Amino acid sequence: MATSTSRTKSDTDTTPTTGPSTADAPKEQLHRPLRSDLTRNLLRSLTEIEANGIAQSQAAAANLANRLLLEAHDAGASDIHIEPHQNGSRLRLRIDGIVHDVIHLTKWQAKTIVNQFKAMANLDPIIRFSPKDARTTMPLAGNNSLDLRFAFAPCLNGETVTVRLLDLKRVGRGINELGLSLEQSQRLVERIDTVTGMLLIAGPTGVGKTTTVYALLDRLKNTNSTVITIEDPVEYHVDGITQIQVDEFHHVGFSEGVKATLRLDPDYVVIGEIRDKDSAHSAVSAAVTGRVILSTMHSRDAAGAVSALRNWGLTGHEIAEALSVVVAQRLVRILCPHCRAKSTPTATEKRWLKAMQLPVPSETWRPVGCEECRQFGFTGRTGIFEIWTLDEDDYSQILGHVDERALRRHLASKGHRTLVEDGYSKALTGLTTIDELRSVSGGAFPSQHLPAAPRKRRGRNRATANG
Repeated sequence: MATSTSRTKSDTDTTPTTGPSTADAPKEQLHRPLRSDLTRNLLRSLTEIEANGIAQSQAAAANLANRLLLEAHDAGASDIHIEPHQNGSRLRLRIDGIVHDVIHLTKWQAKTIVNQFKAMANLDPIIRFSPKDARTTMPLAGNNSLDLRFAFAPCLNGETVTVRLLDLKRVGRGINELGLSLEQSQRLVERIDTVTGMLLIAGPTGVGKTTTVYALLDRLKNTNSTVITIEDPVEYHVDGITQIQVDEFHHVGFSEGVKATLRLDPDYVVIGEIRDKDSAHSAVSAAVTGRVILSTMHSRDAAGAVSALRNWGLTGHEIAEALSVVVAQRLVRILCPHCRAKSTPTATEKRWLKAMQLPVPSETWRPVGCEECRQFGFTGRTGIFEIWTLDEDDYSQILGHVDERALRRHLASKGHRTLVEDGYSKALTGLTTIDELRSVSGGAFPSQHLPAAPRKRRGRNRATANG
């Protein structure tokens, strides 16, 4: 595509976003090696496209998209974001859960990359005013592949796109690679082998729930059991597992899929996600038939899963009859072992620890940044977990319709290990930081030992007091 030579400086300005100066920002937030490498290569490819003719530009655009995907993958990115603004677009990478600016693109440059992504996803590049989802697979060296999930949506200043990068080799983790302690891993393996009813993996979006489910599936596929999944969409293909794709167009929803699955006499049924009243009732109906149901759901912790099920219209009796295990989880960044350093807790960390009723240690750990971690200070992520295996006392609480707060106090009285306590133990060993634990909580870890809420005074007493 030939380009005009009369563009203004603002149209062609591709200076990478640098953010705060070195004096104003912590070293781990600059990530200069990563950003300079990506920016340099992107600018070179974009210049080639603008300088060549139409035929050469199409080939160069395809090469640019492939190069961007491969370099993002090499950088450990899970997502690529192209976000349009009034004067262009930002290209950003999500690495270890944190989004980093890489480069500012002109409108023409962003459109070139977005259109090439659409071509890879077999979508019409002309259609820009309706949301579109697509997926494809990109080959990697060594017979590996990169699963790509595209999400396009119109917005005020153009079209935004997010590309999720799923390296099937990275995703295929075993149970012992999730971040579970030895005791937690043994408990979970024991429960998955002997449990009947429903096992839920709970947490907000993007905390590794699907990875945990597939780690369990990877173990189950090697047993003498029949495993069938119902997913929307099928995230990863697993040999030895029967996987069913939800297809509403052909009347295959979660409810219909569960009914069809039960006629196939499975030992384990995996429902991709409990996301509404229909899927919740379908999961419970299947669980009470003696099968093991594995599923994920959105909940801030294990006790919150009961509230979520109640909100979908399930009674205490139905929940108590079906629910067996709840695994709540989050992901925290792992400190780089080559450059981490000991430190003293900050005032903010001290206040948070006191609010969580946890001891304030004399020293903690902090990120520094080195060549090994590309100045991030962190390398990869690991899970923190709360595993709740329900017993008769727990069922009595659910049947007694106690609220979420009372249920947490009940679990605390039994010595139940919470999410924040599991993360706290990892922070003390230098695996992560107190600040990282605090930031991923986002208010998700309420204090577990709060006293019972004060009882409201009756109107008669208030009248007496006022009299």
